[in-house]
Amino acid sequence: MITSVAIVHDHLTTTSPLSGLLDPEGEFEIQAVFDNLEEASERLQRFPVDIAIIDLCMQIFRGLEFIALMTGLRKQIKCLVYTVFDDENTVFAALRAGASAYILKDAEPAILRQALHELSRGGSPLSARIAGKLLNYFRQSMPGEPQNYFLSPREKETLRLVSHGLLTKEIAHRLGIQRETVKKHLANIYNKLNVQNKIEALNKFYGPQSTSPGQKQMMEQGQGLTQVGLE
Repeated sequence: MITSVAIVHDHLTTTSPLSGLLDPEGEFEIQAVFDNLEEASERLQRFPVDIAIIDLCMQIFRGLEFIALMTGLRKQIKCLVYTVFDDENTVFAALRAGASAYILKDAEPAILRQALHELSRGGSPLSARIAGKLLNYFRQSMPGEPQNYFLSPREKETLRLVSHGLLTKEIAHRLGIQRETVKKHLANIYNKLNVQNKIEALNKFYGPQSTSPGQKQMMEQGQGLTQVGLE
């Protein structure tokens, strides 16, 4: 059975491992190659394929939106991320957006083709380095500890200080960073936890049964009721 594939890549060359997939005699039929996300989104919503290979070098945040759009279609398109980025934030964001595979660009061409075979058969292939990051993450989430929700160490520290009742300016002073940076950390926390304010964030991360002095203080003073956070 032929698997239809679309490639979204802004600079596909003959030396790229992706170019080897253009073999018309293979089991993968390349139905379209796009060099921008807008055209790819419009075309694939009308004419979906089985697998979309997306290069996250093309505007990471818009690429994540593209993945979420493709995996949310009635005929779900499986997305294989093909990128140089191996940092945890990008990896986890892509997987949360709905990516079914994550392959780094330093992989041998045979690995990329093998990943496509596995993906077409219902698997979720990952580069070895990415799989290692996921294993390390879950190993660090010990039973009895709060779920990490993919928060970075600095975001966890920010939330911990919030739980002790510190205000934005106090957190900035304690961490030696700007107040705007604290607000950015809080916005990231709210996004990852899918909450709207500090109280919701604390309840979701630590659990409603573990109300801290900071939570009590905020509830008494009416704090934490906006997404921006108090000064």
